[in-house]
Parts: sequence; structure tokens; C-alpha cells
Amino acid sequence: MELSSFPDWTKIGRRIGKRLRDILDPPKNTGPSKEERREQRLRDVLKGFTYFDTFDEVFNWTRDDVHPVQPANTPLLKRSRTAGHTQAGRRAKLILCHDYHGGYHDYESVRPDVLQNELYSCHYLQYVDTFIYFSHKLVSCPPPTWINLLHRNGVKVLGTFIVEPQTQDIERMLECEDRKYTVAHKLAMMADALGFDGWLLNIEQEFPDHVPNLTTQLCDFIYELKRYLSRDKSVIWYDALNTDNEVEYQNGLTTKNAAFAKDAEELLTNYKWTTRILQESTAVAEDIGISSLSVSFGIDVWAQNTNMPGPPRVTYPAKGGGGTNTGLAVRALAQASFSATVFAPAWTHEHFSTALPVESDCRRRASIASQVDRSMWEGFTLPKDLGCDCHKGKPHHTAEYQKCPIIEWAVEYPAGSESYLQTDFVQPFRTCENGIYSALGSQAVLPHLLPVPAAEWENLRGDDARECLYACYENDSFCIRIKSIENNSSSKQGRTNTDNIDDSSMRDHLRLALFKLDMICNGSLHAIIEFNDLETSTAKGFYFAYEELRSRKMQHQYHEIQSTELGHAAITLQAAGDADSRLVECGVYCQAFPTARSFDPLLRISSLCIKPIQHIDPKFEVVNVQTKREERDGVAETWITWEWQDSVKKWPRSLSNVLPWSSTTGPFAYFSVEIDGKEVGRAHCLQFPLRKEDLEEGEGEEVVVGIGGYVFGSGTCVRRTSVLSVSRSELRLEVVGSDWCLLAERSEGRG
Repeated sequence: MELSSFPDWTKIGRRIGKRLRDILDPPKNTGPSKEERREQRLRDVLKGFTYFDTFDEVFNWTRDDVHPVQPANTPLLKRSRTAGHTQAGRRAKLILCHDYHGGYHDYESVRPDVLQNELYSCHYLQYVDTFIYFSHKLVSCPPPTWINLLHRNGVKVLGTFIVEPQTQDIERMLECEDRKYTVAHKLAMMADALGFDGWLLNIEQEFPDHVPNLTTQLCDFIYELKRYLSRDKSVIWYDALNTDNEVEYQNGLTTKNAAFAKDAEELLTNYKWTTRILQESTAVAEDIGISSLSVSFGIDVWAQNTNMPGPPRVTYPAKGGGGTNTGLAVRALAQASFSATVFAPAWTHEHFSTALPVESDCRRRASIASQVDRSMWEGFTLPKDLGCDCHKGKPHHTAEYQKCPIIEWAVEYPAGSESYLQTDFVQPFRTCENGIYSALGSQAVLPHLLPVPAAEWENLRGDDARECLYACYENDSFCIRIKSIENNSSSKQGRTNTDNIDDSSMRDHLRLALFKLDMICNGSLHAIIEFNDLETSTAKGFYFAYEELRSRKMQHQYHEIQSTELGHAAITLQAAGDADSRLVECGVYCQAFPTARSFDPLLRISSLCIKPIQHIDPKFEVVNVQTKREERDGVAETWITWEWQDSVKKWPRSLSNVLPWSSTTGPFAYFSVEIDGKEVGRAHCLQFPLRKEDLEEGEGEEVVVGIGGYVFGSGTCVRRTSVLSVSRSELRLEVVGSDWCLLAERSEGRG
């Protein structure tokens, strides 16, 4: 008898032992009661959060339960795939799996409280393909704030369906009604109703033995979920439950999870993989006919810690992997032509202090958490004292972390689409009177800040020989500065690359690339830039770089700032010659400083928009501004609400595939909300929660409410001002009168 015919007594013993433990010592539910969870979920609905703890809650949910603040309003920007895909063979497609302190924090809500510290966001979204919002609920839908910021940057965002060991009634996942898997149908409806892009399926519990044809049923479930979702949405299967109905992490693509991977078309593996497993997974992918890029290997960022209870966590590389060495694993996966998933990238903000140092100038220094984040992604030098409790051997100060940051091995996608890019440079956190304001849902497409990689930038030393341009945020404004550096070989990277300059007069100028692009350049696009020229004695301006696809030669178009422009430049984008050229970069330039120099910023840029030249006739109106008192099962909230209207309900045909159009807010990207002339927040839907502190500074029985609607692809603001009668102590309002006007504003920070 062959050895392979003997039963695997180890696995059998493990399963018997687990079931005996569940019978003799069942898991204890020490968390909130059912009623407490229900009340918390009702409160969280008003923050925009959608999640479910039980199968009953999932089965009972309908579209009618969706509150107006729960859906996102920003459509997924369609990235230009050309540049990203040409890198795919040597760089890894990157997925982030969120898992930050259990999820659903107040700063992620539609009207967050003031913070004292900056919490987790991601400043490197041009390197991210997909973001998975993960928490330990049965069903976790991404908050609309995350969906809006990710879609604005072209990043897909998925929710999580997770069945953990303590989850009750796992077999209900496969219940059918009218020959439909009810859970699959509900998950698809949630993604459609709330505006996100699919699901991670993570089954961490074995099914009861009486469930027949389990593998076939699960494959059918995946197939149905994908069919119910629209074609551009995704399903990712997590490497936990296998086809033997065992939770046995494969850490790669094997015959035990290949069936699920093939039906989902994407697999996310556990994080204890090795180079040998990569080789074996390549062979399996070829055998079953799927691309290796559809297999994403997990990287456990927490594995680098030495203060974790229980056995040490292990990820690639086995010694020192995760944490600041996350880039080493991304490099290994890129070289093997697989994708990479970073588990818990917010480790930087959970494990390290988020407290902000007190600064005397307008440039706020970063917290330890943010410095570690920049180190992990870009390779900046870590602070000597990280203040964490991993004292054993200083595990985060490795020999490799600066040599292999994440961005060196992740695909960098171009900003914007083929014919549209809009940014007002808003960061996820901004200073306010009482602390830090979370602008997570308003985070813009963020630019590159440095002309050279981080390790080189830190080695630049000042003297009077050379200069380079760099960017920074000062008082939450995006500024361009100049830095003196010594005359060495690396300093030339801050200058224009003279080998590719077609205009000899520009060879001695400094240049900073703000955005990598991949856009058409046939004369149909123009760039609209709002700025403040802070150093008028220096010649400076904006440049656009074009690449001829056949010859790979570069052309540059320069626009020098003129005093007559008054902070507003409109530039037609057109490459000379080759009709197959693409717009691949935009940035700023200025003349070099051979002698005297200023220590003040040169330029402040408040917005940039690249779009078709066609004029948009703004016939949109904000109407019916009023208040609404809402009470659900004892949870009450007062809202300012409004509507919008137009003579047409979509863009002209020539713009319909270019500019975003929201299913909830139509042509409006967002609305600013003002009370008695003071802006109290932004809304990405048609209502805004009102608080007592919004009314504390005013007097009398009337309050002026202003709603400013900002249109996609336009600096146009449509404003409605309404006078409401108010009882400030009871927070009850009613409309007294209103007026509206159309403002072609070019105010800072508004796109």
C-alpha cells in the first residue's frame, strides 16, 4: 500500500481537538450585548458607516435602509493604464488591506470631531491599485470618506466579508432564495448602493460536515457574486478555507485553493510565504491558466515587532520582515511577477506615537508615526528614538530599510485619466482653531514633493554652489521652495535633464516634477492653474513634458508666469510633431540662483485642472435649502438638506466619458457649508449634520446658511444662501428666505 493512501492523522486529530474544545469550552462573548451593538450601529449610520455583525442583519438589510450620508458620491476615476502596465513586469501591483484598530473611527465619519493628532491616511495612492477596508465585523463596507478619496485618486476600494471562528451559523452564507445565494445578492447590492468596487471573501471557519458539495457551492457563490456585481468590480478570495473544508493557510497558490482563485479571478494569500512557494505558485498558475499578477501575496507589517504576545509573527523575509522592511517583500514579489498586499499599513500609526511636535514656524513637523510611514514607503532615515516598546535589538532600524522602500518596487500609476486631472492639493488633515481637522474624504490627488529619492535628498548638503526645487506644505498651503545643495553628481537631478531639453534657453533652469501623467496631447486639453507668485523677481513657471512613443524622445512646453495673469493661468496643451506623443509629466521650473537667494517660498499653488477645452455652461442650481429633524429608534439628529437641479441631467456627450458625474450629487464634486459666514465643513452628499457649537457664536433668532456647490472639472461655485429661523438652545430651524447666485470663483483651495 502506498503511503499516500494512509489517512492524515495529524489533520484528523486537529479537527477532533478543535471540536472538543468548542464543546467543552465554547467561545465566550465578552463584548457588547446585542442591544448595545444595535444602538451603536444606529449611531454609526449617522456617521456614514455601514457594517453588520450577524447574518440576520445582512438578511434584513434592503436598499431602503440606506441613509443619504452612507453612499459615496465620487465615481472611480479611470486611470490611464498604459504607463502602469509597462512597469508591471518589474514592479508589483500593490494592494493595501486596512485593518486599523478595528475600523470605523470618528475621524473617518462624514462630520468628525476635532483631533489632537493626525491619524492614518495614505499619501502614496499613485502606487496603490486596490484598497481593502478591513474590520472584524461579519460585513464591513468602506466609509464614504475613504471611497471618495480613493476614487478621486483612481484606486479601487473593496469591503470585507469575513467569517471568523466565533461567527455563528456559517452555513447561512449558502442559503438560497429563488435559486439565488441571498448573501451574495445582498453583498452585490451593498456595493452598488454605497458606491464601492467589490469584496474580499475571508472564510476563517470550517463548515459543518452536513453541508453537501461544499467546494462546488462556494465556487457557485463566488460566480454569482461576480455576476451580480457590475463588470468593473472585483472579488478577491483569501487563502484560509481550502477545498478540503479546512482552515489551513497555503501561503501561496496551490491545488487546495486554485478552484476558488480561478472563479474569483484574484487570490490573496497568507503572509508566511517563501521564495520556494513563489516558484511553486508560478507553476500552479500556469497549470490552471491564470495570470501570476492575479495572485497577491500578503505581507504582515506587524511581523517586525518584538513586543507581540505569543509566538513570533513571521513574514518575508523570515528575519526582520514586515515593518520598515516591507519593501523587501514587495521587491521579491515584483521580481517573481506577483502582486503584493500590505496587511495593516496603519501599523505606523498604531505602534508609534501620533503626537505632533510643537513648532515655532508654519511648517508643522511630522509625528514619529508619520516619519516611520515615510521611511517605510520612501526610505527616509528613521528617528534614533522611536519611542516604541520593541527595545530588543532595535528591530525597526535594519540595515536594509533605506535601500528598498515600497515605492521603488510598486507600480506607479499616472495621476488622473487620459484626459482629466483635478486637484486642490488638500491634505487629509488640516490645522484648525482647536487642533486638527480630519479632511479624509476631501484628500486630493497629492503631488511629488522632492526632485530626488529620499536617501539622496537627505545626503544633500548646503553651500552656495547649486540649488534644486522642492515642495512642502506651509499653513496647509502647497508651496514651492528652493534648496541650496553642494556641487556633486546627485545635485544635477534637481535640474532639468539637459539631454532631453529641446529648448537650449532652459538648460540652466531648475525643475520639479509634480505629477507623472499619461494623457492625450492632440490640442484638445488645457491646464487651468490657480497660484500666488510669492517671489516676483525670479523667472518661473509651469512645464509639461511629452514623450514621442516611437522614438521615446521628450519635448517640453514651458509657460512662464506673467504679472498680468493675476494668479490664473490657462495653457493649451499641444506637443509639436509626432501625433503619437503622450503628455507624461507636469511640474514647475525657475531660473537658477547663481548668487543671491530668497528664503521665502517662491510659489503657492492652490489648484490644477487638466481637462477638455470645451466650455461648460453652468446651468446648475442649489435649491430647497432647509432643515430636517431625524429620529431613528431614539437616535436623533438635525440636518441641513438641499437639492440641485439643472435643465439637463448629464454632461454633453463630448464630456460624458471625461468628467465625473455622480449618481447622488450629479455635476457637483462637493458642497461647502457655511453658518453665519463661517465654513463648518464639506459635504459629499445633499445633507450635513448640524451641531450646537455651529450656532454658539451667533445671536438672535436668525442664522444665515450658505451652501456652495463645486462642480467637477470647473472652478465654478453655485451658492445658495438661506436665512433660517433658529431656536439656538433647542437646535430647531425653519426656512425664512433664500437667494442663490452663480460665482465663477478662483478662491484658494477650491476646485
